[in-house]
Amino acid sequence: MTLFQLKRRLIFGISLYQMLFVSLDNPVIASPKFSQDKTIKLIASSQDLDLTEKSRLDQSLEIINQMDDSPRKVILLNNLALNYAQLGDRQKAKAILEQSLSIAKNFEDLALKVTTMTDIAKYYAQIGEKNQAIEILDNTVDLAKNVTDKSLQGQLLLEISLKYGEIGEEESAQTLFNQSQTIIAEASQPLPEFPFTETPSNLKLGFSGHIRSFRDTTGSFGINVDFAKQWSEDDIFVDGSVYLDYDNSRSVNNYRPESLITTVYRQL
Repeated sequence: MTLFQLKRRLIFGISLYQMLFVSLDNPVIASPKFSQDKTIKLIASSQDLDLTEKSRLDQSLEIINQMDDSPRKVILLNNLALNYAQLGDRQKAKAILEQSLSIAKNFEDLALKVTTMTDIAKYYAQIGEKNQAIEILDNTVDLAKNVTDKSLQGQLLLEISLKYGEIGEEESAQTLFNQSQTIIAEASQPLPEFPFTETPSNLKLGFSGHIRSFRDTTGSFGINVDFAKQWSEDDIFVDGSVYLDYDNSRSVNNYRPESLITTVYRQL
């Protein structure tokens, strides 16, 4: 091999090495632009999906608002509000829950009203409105205590206590839990055949009278009394009338008081 050929091979090798080095040194020159374009496309795609989802929720709300007020409508509104909140539209979610709460407050069945409002409180807490959730639960406690069936009252209070626990109000949850257990235990006791449960006194008063006048004048004016009271082992009932009789034809004692009283007392 001549000296000239050796130089040519050496120069070719150096040039090839430089080209390889340059390509390795700048492998990501185009990469940032590619990555940026891909990120922009992903963001645009996400925004399109949100708009599509928002449109679907709006259409769902229109359909739900055409329904008659019912527990089913409340359930649909609650779920819809949660979906709006997940899309970041918290104000819309609050407005829908207010609509749901307004419907629940008009339910005639007291137990249904309590259960539905308790569930709505949970959704308020889920969208970040904890204070509103606590206020609703406090109101449901008052409603539940107006339920006459003690067994049902205890069950409702137990349900509310669980909702307090779900939103992190452990003290209220424990207090209400203890109350519910006491009420449920008392309600589970068998009722005795007799004696009966003590009742408050019941007093009724009435007034009566008449007057007649032709040749002579007669009349009477009186008070009627009904009284009843039941204790744990006895009871009493009083029915009586006290009146004043008038007759101007009498030579003496034109006014004569009269009374008729019936009393019944029973003891175990």
